Amino acid sequence: MRVATLLTAFVIALGAALAAAVPAVAAGDKVAVVLLHGGGSSGSQFDDMRPIVEKAGYRLVTPEMCWGQSRRYDKSAPACMADVDKSIERLKGEGYQRIVIAGHSQGGIFAIYYAANHTGLAGVIAFAPSGPPVGMDSNNVTVAYAHRLVREGRGDIVTNFGGGINEIFATPNDYLTWTSIESPLYDLELLPRLTAPILWVAGTQDSGQRNAPERYKYAPANALNAFVTVEADHFATPDVAVGDMIKWLDRLSATKPTN
Repeated sequence: MRVATLLTAFVIALGAALAAAVPAVAAGDKVAVVLLHGGGSSGSQFDDMRPIVEKAGYRLVTPEMCWGQSRRYDKSAPACMADVDKSIERLKGEGYQRIVIAGHSQGGIFAIYYAANHTGLAGVIAFAPSGPPVGMDSNNVTVAYAHRLVREGRGDIVTNFGGGINEIFATPNDYLTWTSIESPLYDLELLPRLTAPILWVAGTQDSGQRNAPERYKYAPANALNAFVTVEADHFATPDVAVGDMIKWLDRLSATKPTN
């Protein structure tokens, strides 16, 4: 009986010693992700992805962005970067230092936009990012209307710019930062300015991603860059690609930070 007791005590002590010998991974050494929803959607868009990503060991936050269903473009594109800043500050307050900015559709192009204007990010993930602003089509009626309102001195009056079930209520000045040819959300100008690696995911059934391989090539060379295609339409791309996202985050996590 005494031998058994001593053996049990020894095993417990050994387990404690081994646990102490394995250094705990601090939050700062782990990767956290700020994941931005698509236009007219909300953070709940990623409810199915969240448990999979978190089970893989990655912290995930999904803020309600200014293009969301409840906000309808209530800020300009530059001002909206402050919403991402808040999420990053929150994660840094929890001890995370390696932060990836990610997004789908409108959130995807905004993730690229944010990363092009900030250094120190661990990476960028763009799920089916939106293409050039609609204002590059000179026949776009709502953009022309917004320009007219600005010329008439009504640029700061909240206006309904349509959009069906996802009607857009914004000031003309703010609206034009998202849609006009002068919008800062032009990926071919943003991608060359990235200082972090990028994962670009395109759905094979997404017509908006037909020229994605050419767009992706504008990003600076990086050993961690990756372009992935999945069997999905535009809306399903993030859910279908969650495994690819995790594999890429694993590669990123295993790499020593360079910025």
